[in-house]
Amino acid sequence: MPRPSLREHAFEMRRKLAEYVDALAEGIVKKTAPVTVPATAFLPPAMLDDPRYGEYSRNTIARFEELQSFALMLSHEV
Repeated sequence: MPRPSLREHAFEMRRKLAEYVDALAEGIVKKTAPVTVPATAFLPPAMLDDPRYGEYSRNTIARFEELQSFALMLSHEV
């Protein structure tokens, strides 16, 4: 079976991030503390250095970490 391409990993990363963001939102609504996850858990390390997907991956991780921090802050306020 062939290994997934970086493009396929990018799609998978987006899917996993979307699921996690939904869980963050649900946790905020239910007033439960979010479980933090390192953003790098959603993608293979090779994507960060890839000429085509590297910048996209790094930017996505940065935005994810901001969102996760914001959700954590909100959970302490609620």
